[in-house]
Amino acid sequence: MDAASPASARVSTAMDAIAAARANFMDALRRGDAIALAGLYGEDARLLAPVAEPLRGRNDATAFWGAGLDIGVTSIALEPDEVEIFDALAWEVGRYALHVEPAGADPIVDRGRYLLVYALDAGQWRRAAEMLSPDSRRTDPDGRP
Repeated sequence: MDAASPASARVSTAMDAIAAARANFMDALRRGDAIALAGLYGEDARLLAPVAEPLRGRNDATAFWGAGLDIGVTSIALEPDEVEIFDALAWEVGRYALHVEPAGADPIVDRGRYLLVYALDAGQWRRAAEMLSPDSRRTDPDGRP
């Protein structure tokens, strides 16, 4: 039986760490912990959400996810299609399902695609950039986007 090469062992370890970071993110959102969510981003991370100005840094991430929790975001499912690792950077693309339970309204599931860029920061894989792209645009009652 051949031993794994050092390079393949590093990739395997990084893949495991990124999967753990993904699980930690989903768990923090489920718990409603905006501070823990922001801690999974790099200090200077970029967050590109569909209905917000570009956000930068942990403070903006805390405010963004805190506002989401305030309007009823309860959980997110992240299903990666691809993950690639390049030394201290990695990217992940996949599909998301964001569950929202607004007060006094029917639950919503916002589905779409995502792109995450991770950077190795003091031995931990953190989100360096994130972009969310909903599958369809919502329209007002007149059919306008």
